[in-house]
Amino acid sequence: AISHFGATTSGGPNFAYDLCVERIAAEDRARLDLSSWAVAFNGAEPVRAQTLRRFSAAFAECGFRARSFYPCYGLAEATLLVSGGEAGSEPRVRDFEAVALEEGRVNAARKGEEARTLVSSGRGWQEQKVVIVDPATDTPAAADTVGEIWVAGASVASGYWRRDELNQRDFAGQLPGEKATFLRTGDLGFFADGELYVTGRSKDLIIIRGRNLYPQDIEWGAELAHPALRRGCGAAFVQGAGQEAGADPGSERLVVVQEIDRRQESAATEAAAAIRVAVAAEHDIQPEEVVVVRAGGVPKTSSGKVQRDLCRRLLLAEDLKVLARDTLARAGQGSSPRGALAWESPSEALQALPEGERLAALRQLLVDEVAAAARLDRGAVAVDRPLTALGLDSLAAIELQHSLTTLLGVRPSLAELVDGGTIEDLGTLMLERWRKAASQGEAATVTGPLPAQAVATSGEHPVSSGQRALWLLARLAPDNPAYNLVAAARVEGELDVEALRAAFSALLRRHAALRASFPGQAGEPVMRIGEEPVFEFARWTDPEGEGEASLRRAAEFAYKPFAIAEGPLVRVGVQELARGRRLILAVHHLVADFWSL
Repeated sequence: AISHFGATTSGGPNFAYDLCVERIAAEDRARLDLSSWAVAFNGAEPVRAQTLRRFSAAFAECGFRARSFYPCYGLAEATLLVSGGEAGSEPRVRDFEAVALEEGRVNAARKGEEARTLVSSGRGWQEQKVVIVDPATDTPAAADTVGEIWVAGASVASGYWRRDELNQRDFAGQLPGEKATFLRTGDLGFFADGELYVTGRSKDLIIIRGRNLYPQDIEWGAELAHPALRRGCGAAFVQGAGQEAGADPGSERLVVVQEIDRRQESAATEAAAAIRVAVAAEHDIQPEEVVVVRAGGVPKTSSGKVQRDLCRRLLLAEDLKVLARDTLARAGQGSSPRGALAWESPSEALQALPEGERLAALRQLLVDEVAAAARLDRGAVAVDRPLTALGLDSLAAIELQHSLTTLLGVRPSLAELVDGGTIEDLGTLMLERWRKAASQGEAATVTGPLPAQAVATSGEHPVSSGQRALWLLARLAPDNPAYNLVAAARVEGELDVEALRAAFSALLRRHAALRASFPGQAGEPVMRIGEEPVFEFARWTDPEGEGEASLRRAAEFAYKPFAIAEGPLVRVGVQELARGRRLILAVHHLVADFWSL
């Protein structure tokens, strides 16, 4: 999209850039033009210098410039940016003494010393105040020491929804002599030459692919996965991202360690498999490894709190009493897991096969594609196991959906890929759709963005990727008016209201998107264009004139939630005031943007 549209600003955390390096082939890079990309933000904690170097080297041939990288620091609780550098400047990368950092001290690395390379996240922006605090004393940390990052300012949230205990801990930080209330971010860092360097996380919060996951939520679901598992005796944590020697960049991996009842140790292997399925189903993320240990194996404090970091270190040192391990058999880096049936034209090959052989052949192709999407050795893919148990999370499911659509011309929905079905189930479903498409001489689904020209006909049409995302958000929160685009204007003098209504009717006739609604079919959105220009039109006299109550009624009209499945998605109001009128227009973001508003 950056190459096609000439976009200037885009970004993501470390894993997004690493994924591009790993998955975009040289022949595909040759077709990309990234010269327009001026701001490539990376807001990970911490930003990895190796990620910046690898991406810059891999995409220099596409016109990408290393100075476009924009390392920054932010978090959802601060909505969103906390610190950043100057756009267009080379990222500042410095080496610090590794042993000193482990002890909480900041020293520039000298030649020959073991160093840790850190990337500056720039300076605090606007009115936000960023301080480094000694978490043991809740006082400002001494210069050249590592501490917890605290943030105060108008962009900091007031708290988590209905989490009073967490709010008191995380959002009520106070410093001696300061009136401001600070957010305790749980991230560690320091200032050097006025710039923020993030060193890691002090919280147990698990962050994988930009998602924040609480370990206790994962542990709770894991311990309920099988009746033999002990309650309150599990630990979820991440490995990788520099925690172990030789860890690959972007290799943060979720690990779940869980105790089992002494009397049911024979069920350990079965319980490990059940944990994998339960965590994948509930959290849409795959544990790289599930480890079942004997009762008492998960370390705890004297007060009974799970020591997750100690558990991680014991597992690495092989000091846990392991009864069963369920580990994803990942394909080797750079190797292709596809087998002999990675056909160039699977649809034509299916057509040439006898009817009785098609299902088996299609299932073998699905084995190849699932292995490729989940990065598994082909031999580890069992056709009778749920796809989620094979490591297929949402990111891998999107890759699989794309590859099957490209190869076969038919597309399964994402729900069909992550709702617990097996390759056997998927093969039967895909063969039925392929037969239907082949008999009609066309693909069974349409993919890709909408054509540039306006859709002039009524009926059902494919949605763009942006519309698909907005549709999902609207389904998740149907009463949320966040995607109502609203404009208002004062109208002085005479107004022919019927002519105004006719003008909007003509507008909807001209622009088919404004006649659209977005029902769902089998878990997927479609855009349904109506033939007639139907929109909500209201006119009322405000008895109280120009005051706050008048504005409130105008806002209530504008921000009423739209029924996206039925429509209409355009609303026009004329509010009669003591002097003149207020014209109100509201349009859902599914059919318009601010430019078109």
